[in-house]
Amino acid sequence: MRAIIDNPGANILSEQFIPDHLFIFISQGALRVFDGARNYVFRAGDAFIARKNRLARYELLPGEGSFEPVLFCFDEPFLKEFQKKHQSQKSNVTKPDSFIEIREDRLITSFIERDFKEIFHDAPGKWLVKKRLQEAYLLLEKKGHKPADIYLDLGFKSLSHFSVAFKKQFNRSPAEIARQVPKH
Repeated sequence: MRAIIDNPGANILSEQFIPDHLFIFISQGALRVFDGARNYVFRAGDAFIARKNRLARYELLPGEGSFEPVLFCFDEPFLKEFQKKHQSQKSNVTKPDSFIEIREDRLITSFIERDFKEIFHDAPGKWLVKKRLQEAYLLLEKKGHKPADIYLDLGFKSLSHFSVAFKKQFNRSPAEIARQVPKH
């Protein structure tokens, strides 16, 4: 899926292996997924779980704007704990489908968010932004990158949005960090 994000011109990919369970939220655009047996269509606002050890073909749907997913990998212990906690709500989880749609099941979505918050002490969206900003700090301070060169790769829509979020997190602008890196 990363290849389809990195290269918007390639609106269809060859089959891709799904190595881990993934929670995927489509924040922009639309995606058609084929798992060899069934087509799934996910649009902005949809969320689903992609099961590990499956093959899938992804296709961006035209006319839906730019594609922007939010992805979280779930390890086995997290999924087992989640399933144990919510046994009465696991009807979707026990289906053999490769992709489990969870948009219409608000209970599962709220359980995931609550459990995520319990484990990581933050809402999924805020946690993701913090991780992106930590990566940015590393790239600026240790690798000598410039803010203008990294903000898009880290998932920020504009340099100004990135700079404001960075300064809010670290009390320093990304340009200040970049200026402190010694030139070789």
